[in-house]
Amino acid sequence: MFLSLVLRIIFQAKPAVLSSSVSTPALALAYYASHMAFLGGDFRGGPQSVVNDLLTKMFLQTKVRNAPKRKGWQRLCRMFLVGERALYLSGRRKGSHFAGHPDSVPRSLEQLLNLAGKDEWLARRIVLRSSLNLWVVDDQRDGALTSCELLGLRERLLTPSGRALLMAAKITVLPGLDANGVPASEAWLKFDWSIP
Repeated sequence: MFLSLVLRIIFQAKPAVLSSSVSTPALALAYYASHMAFLGGDFRGGPQSVVNDLLTKMFLQTKVRNAPKRKGWQRLCRMFLVGERALYLSGRRKGSHFAGHPDSVPRSLEQLLNLAGKDEWLARRIVLRSSLNLWVVDDQRDGALTSCELLGLRERLLTPSGRALLMAAKITVLPGLDANGVPASEAWLKFDWSIP
């Protein structure tokens, strides 16, 4: 549950249409989720190391037909509350692996994550979020955060210690409207993915 929450906070599922304009390497899931694990709250063993270990084990091998790693991919699909093929797994290497992401994702990240230039697992439906509404459930998207999950996120992050964590991760809190349409000074998280 913890890993699913972290991933759904920072990634979003695009509409269920296979498109070459969306591509996310599995190693990017591990990289960004381990840096942003604090968003999921406290976790025994330290959230950053736990998230990185879990995701790395799920996608360590890259051959698409490797059954154990297909199970890892199917587990990821369940985390986003979609069927086992609904994130459009691809194991091919074709051009850039990053497509459809916010502009703050550094172009150098692809080389950093895959120094050897080997084939990778790719998701053709999930991308990093540019922002997250802390009040309104996006019930039009698969894997959307529930109202209880958004409440927990607000309770964790809209405190002095939570704001310090957000600032360290280059996440800005912006004003907007709450779920009832009332102006709120803390309504959105805006992500900056240029983290080291």
